[in-house]
Amino acid sequence: MDDPLIPDDIVEISTEMLHKFLRLARGINGSGFLQYASADKNNVLVKYFSSYADYKRANPDSAARPKAFDYYFADRADAEMLIVREPMKIMTALPMVQSVVLYAPVDSTYMKVDIDRETAAKYFDIDFMEMSLNDNKWRKFVDKNIIDSSKRNAFLSRFAAESGDNTE
Repeated sequence: MDDPLIPDDIVEISTEMLHKFLRLARGINGSGFLQYASADKNNVLVKYFSSYADYKRANPDSAARPKAFDYYFADRADAEMLIVREPMKIMTALPMVQSVVLYAPVDSTYMKVDIDRETAAKYFDIDFMEMSLNDNKWRKFVDKNIIDSSKRNAFLSRFAAESGDNTE
């Protein structure tokens, strides 16, 4: 496969899911700074570069500036909102996805969230099949569970872990 975001070792994935995932991967927040995104069967893995310097080493010809990276990751609250929102966005947009693992830089470390559809649905008391990224249910979900710092922090304390290195 000739797509820099998608590793060559994708296995057992439907053509439909692959096409939907490719479109979605380019639309998630901070997608320009994805180190990689992959899908295997019904699971998605998303990993952002750990720093702007790492991004530039991998993409020396990129015109992206540090300010663009900082837009997503310099402010802890913004990075945490991304970490909570993007797995939920993926599960809302792609009904076949059963779990999402996402790594993103927060301060000087990586934060990882690993959540499956059933756990997220129970935790947030939602039905992903009843939401669309373009409707009021999604916007209300975001306002209630992601923008609200106390609810976002409760989710992170339960489902996210910090790691000083950028390994999986």
